[in-house]
Amino acid sequence: MARSVFREVNERIRALAERWGDVEERDFLCECGRRDCREAVSLTVDEYDIVRAEGAGRFLVAARHAAERAENVIVRNGRFCVVQPRSKS
Repeated sequence: MARSVFREVNERIRALAERWGDVEERDFLCECGRRDCREAVSLTVDEYDIVRAEGAGRFLVAARHAAERAENVIVRNGRFCVVQPRSKS
């Protein structure tokens, strides 16, 4: 599946969490783009908002799913990475 599909699902998870007033961690989907990946990534809504604050070019991936040859790692911690694909020149 395309990364954008996982992002859309994550946006819905985020909207539901806001509606319910959640402040605890929620499971979002890894947006690594691997066809076989179904890994959940736990974040608070505030952390998720930080991932999205810089625009649509960044993706939330499980900590060990960053493809460093093709992506810049913007944020890395023990639970997740925020990556941005490198532009093809």
